[in-house]
Amino acid sequence: PEFGDWVDSAKESTKQGSGHCSKMMAILQYLSRHVPSRKWYVVVDDDTLLNVPALLKTLEKHSPSKALYLGERYGWGHRETISGNNYITTGGGMAMTQPALEKVLSCNGCRCRAPDVPDDMSLGSWFTSLGVPILNEPGFHQSEPDNYHPEVVRLTGPVVSFHRFGTRLPASASEKEKKKAQRKNWRDWVNRYFSSSSSSS
Repeated sequence: PEFGDWVDSAKESTKQGSGHCSKMMAILQYLSRHVPSRKWYVVVDDDTLLNVPALLKTLEKHSPSKALYLGERYGWGHRETISGNNYITTGGGMAMTQPALEKVLSCNGCRCRAPDVPDDMSLGSWFTSLGVPILNEPGFHQSEPDNYHPEVVRLTGPVVSFHRFGTRLPASASEKEKKKAQRKNWRDWVNRYFSSSSSSS
């Protein structure tokens, strides 16, 4: 099969799927095999709204010849006297250079502990061990616009992404109502945050 042993097609047809980490590794293997030698590789969730012009503008600030990994950076396990791990949240979208992609795929120790462990936290641990910089870019957003202070969004532009559909509906709402609300939210976000005037502020 195209994705080798990383993804179980039988499990993919279920609600749980094969697991975040195994699917991420399958995606990275696929990109390396079928679209090699690109400057950048960008992976986002299927419920991520992406501002492509702003994304390209952000990537232009960095050298694609270096091993880099960027997006909205989170951290876990940090203590006052102990350093934990940083990682890029995949919900907000992540970008890595071709050297970074090849480093993680050629790393013998960079393997999922289990198919369903968090993909973004695993990548963060691996890139840290490989010495690949994990760069925070404030234009990437792991959540919906309402979860960020408007001034923070305005001052850290251009907005590259928002994550999740952001609908607030009762449990009794039909699928049709949910889809309609999701489309409205995304149109509103595009008009408010992705316009040329917003991106240039």
